Amino acid sequence: MIHRKFFLFTLLCGLVVGSALASSIETPEKKISLRFSTLFNFINFSAKDSYFKNCNLNQPIDIGIGGGFGDFFWDFTYALPFSIDDKSSPSEVFELKTNFYPRGLWFHGMVGFYNRFVFPKEEEYVETKLQIFEARISGLYFLENERFSWRAAYELDRIQKETAGSWLVGGEFRLLGLHSKDSMAPYYAKRRMIPMLAPKGGYSHTFIFSNDWFLNLTLLGEMGFGIDLLSDKFVLAPEAIPKLAFGKNAKSWSWNMIIQCDYTLLLHNTKHWDSIYDASFVVLFVRRF
Repeated sequence: MIHRKFFLFTLLCGLVVGSALASSIETPEKKISLRFSTLFNFINFSAKDSYFKNCNLNQPIDIGIGGGFGDFFWDFTYALPFSIDDKSSPSEVFELKTNFYPRGLWFHGMVGFYNRFVFPKEEEYVETKLQIFEARISGLYFLENERFSWRAAYELDRIQKETAGSWLVGGEFRLLGLHSKDSMAPYYAKRRMIPMLAPKGGYSHTFIFSNDWFLNLTLLGEMGFGIDLLSDKFVLAPEAIPKLAFGKNAKSWSWNMIIQCDYTLLLHNTKHWDSIYDASFVVLFVRRF
C-alpha cells in the first residue's frame, strides 16, 4: 500500500512538473505570419596585401518582406536607393535567408552576394570591384528546449513565459568566394572559392519581463576548417557572433529590435590573414493570421 501511494505521488509530481515546463513556452494558435523588416547593414572587408586597408559596402538600409508557416520561415531584402551615399556608386547586394525549427533544432540557410565596395582616400571615396559570395547551411541543437525558445526572441512565433537560457551545439557548412576584379586586392585577383566545415556552438539567454517584454543575449562561435580550391591550401576561419534582441510578444502581433555582429578571420597561412566584419541593426514586425 505504501509503495502504491509513493508511486501515485511520484506520478502526480511528474505531471505537475511536466505541465509547468510545457506552459513555459506558449504557441499562438495562428500559424501563418507576415514579416516586415528594416535593416541597417554594415559590411567591412580588410585585406592584408591590398591597395586599401578597409573597404565598406555602400548599401546602408534595406527593407525586407517575408513570411512563416508552422516551423518554416523565409526573408528577402532589398536596398533602398535613396539611402545610398551619392559620393560613390551603389553596391550590388542580394540576400536570401531561410530558417526551419523542428523540435529542439534550428536549421539555417542563406545565400548572399555583395559587389562593389568603397573606401576613403584623401577625403574622397574610391570604389573597388570586390565581390564576396557566401552560402551557409547550419544546424544547432538547444539543450534546454523545454524552457527556452530561440524563435520566441528572433522569429516571434512563440511566447516564452519565464526567464531561461540554453547551450547550443551543432555545425555548419560554409562556402565563401572572393574576387577582386580590379586587382586592388592582389591576393584575390583570381577568384578564390573556399568550402569550409565548422563545429559551432554558444549560449543564449532570454530575460522575461512583465507583459511579455523580453531581452535576449546570445554569443555564438565556430571554427571553420576549409580548403582554398585555387591553391589547394588549408584555410582556418574562426568566427564570433554576438547577438542581442529586445521586443514584445503578443498573440496576433509582435516586434523586436536585433543587433548582431559577425567577425570572421581568414587565416590563409601564418603570414597572410584577412577579415570580414558584418554588423546589422534590424527592426522586425510580425503579424499572425
